[in-house]
Amino acid sequence: MPQPWSLSLLYICSPTPTGVGRGWLVGYFTADASQLVHLRAGAWILSDHFARRRGHGLAAAFRRQVFAHLAAEADRHHAVIVMDTHAEKLARIYAQDMPGLYVVAQRRTIINGPTWTLQRDPQPVSS
Repeated sequence: MPQPWSLSLLYICSPTPTGVGRGWLVGYFTADASQLVHLRAGAWILSDHFARRRGHGLAAAFRRQVFAHLAAEADRHHAVIVMDTHAEKLARIYAQDMPGLYVVAQRRTIINGPTWTLQRDPQPVSS
């Protein structure tokens, strides 16, 4: 079944202390929202989630579809998903929209203010 969002995949080669390492960056996009995902230390990092107009629910359906897709793929690849948000309300919304996602840390810095880190561990894949 075709997805209502487009997918862009970019393989990035970057130097590492041990030579050349491989990483990747995946982007999901619609006219109203976007989500980037990249690999860091073996975890899938969800970053740069944008809505065309904040606070209007424009990204909700997109986010639920992309989160479901990412959760299924992460389970298949035994990958941990991690993301940060600076809004407690968004931490709750994200945890509702991606089953298994939970807050693992909350911190406050002078520059960024509060930050909630969420994580989803891989779930067993039913065959």
